[in-house]
Amino acid sequence: MKRALISLSALSIAALPALAETKDFPVGSFSNIDVNGGIKVLYETGAETTVIVEQAEGDFSDISIETDDGELQIGRESLGFLKSLRANLHVDLVEGDLRVKVNGKRMPSYTVRVTSPSISELDVAQSSILEASGIDAGKIELDASSSAKLIVSGRAASADMDASSSSSIDASDFIVGAISIEATSSADVIAHAVTNSRARIDASSSSDVKLVLESTADIDVDASSSTDIVLTGTCDEITVDASSSADVEAKDLLCKSAEIEASSSADVSVSVTEALEAKASSGADINVHGAPTQVDITESSGGDISIKS
Repeated sequence: MKRALISLSALSIAALPALAETKDFPVGSFSNIDVNGGIKVLYETGAETTVIVEQAEGDFSDISIETDDGELQIGRESLGFLKSLRANLHVDLVEGDLRVKVNGKRMPSYTVRVTSPSISELDVAQSSILEASGIDAGKIELDASSSAKLIVSGRAASADMDASSSSSIDASDFIVGAISIEATSSADVIAHAVTNSRARIDASSSSDVKLVLESTADIDVDASSSTDIVLTGTCDEITVDASSSADVEAKDLLCKSAEIEASSSADVSVSVTEALEAKASSGADINVHGAPTQVDITESSGGDISIKS
């Protein structure tokens, strides 16, 4: 019996996952972070500036970390500028880890833990993942491209968000004041703004945007080419220009006034309590809720406007 217990204990220990090896990278001060090359980065604000890389097998040969003009640059040696011109990068997400191949060769997977007192720009690309928490910023820029994922939490007085090429920005737990969102080429953005400043959304080419807006100011929305936009909350005035099968769902965004123009099979739904000016053409549909007291509508070329109490 004792021998069996010892054998079972040995098997249990053998089954435990090996702890990743770590390496500290001394860096200069920075306010921006740029990540590429299929690398996972975990950032949080802290009193000190630190960069620690984790790698399961202790292979740090392909990690590249440096600071340049206030920017922390995290990438791969195998994807340096000249090499990247002829490199084929393939990245898979497997059980939370990024598995990377460059020109068909398996490369080490890295998790990089970063802290700094403050941050003003986060830029992630090439299927990398950047998770940032504890942010308390004035103005911040959030950029994601090329199938990368950016997840942020905290707060900022103002934020510019730019997502493109099948990337995503999840800022649902990031409360911002003034906000500007640009999404294109199948990108996804989720955001939350509490503001008395004008908000702006420009989305195109099958991108998706979801915004919770708690505002006493205005919001401008430009949507085209099969984009989907979902808005909830409150605003003073909403201005929408939708075209080419775009869909703007703002029924749950209660606004005092609205100026809507929809064309080319676009669909727009809004809630307005006071003044409405709407134009629908070329098969577009506009659905208005909230029983506005002042109405100016124009329908042409198969466009349709419906006002519902």
